[in-house]
Amino acid sequence: MTIEQLNELSNKAHEDAVEKGFYSPAPSNSKSILLILSGVSKALEADRNNKHCNLFDLRYHLRTGTNQEFKSFFKNEIKDTFQDELADICIRLLDYAGSMGYKFSANPWLVLYNKFDKFQFLFKLSETLISIKNYENAINESIYLIIIYCDQYSIDIEKHIELKMKYNKLREYKNGKAY
Repeated sequence: MTIEQLNELSNKAHEDAVEKGFYSPAPSNSKSILLILSGVSKALEADRNNKHCNLFDLRYHLRTGTNQEFKSFFKNEIKDTFQDELADICIRLLDYAGSMGYKFSANPWLVLYNKFDKFQFLFKLSETLISIKNYENAINESIYLIIIYCDQYSIDIEKHIELKMKYNKLREYKNGKAY
């Protein structure tokens, strides 16, 4: 994903979150970061339960059908998988950046990371979000950590984000949750 694509997605994710009621009232920084961290825990649980998704195997089903058929298929085949939870983390990061007016920038030093295993990756992501000295830098670093991890393990995070955003558009107000 290019910086321009990230910034466009950030605006879109924030617009969608506002439309779904997640800014009535606007969440505090603490709540936003905790919700992102809860996604990290959900990704770990999905992996522990061996819930993974291979979009290549599902490509035919993702191109056909009505919105209702897509929603049902997504819920049964993709939702709550490790890859879906990574997409959800990205969407929350993108929304947060959009709500704060942050713009993503190049982060070339991140490519120096060795190939992480899942545990190192999820720990580093959590550590980055918890040890915040600068929210904008933490959000920027976190999104790049996910992109690099997904690239290293051939996870099409861009497609997962697209599908999750489409699914979320079809869900009820606040996705049926209190916040």
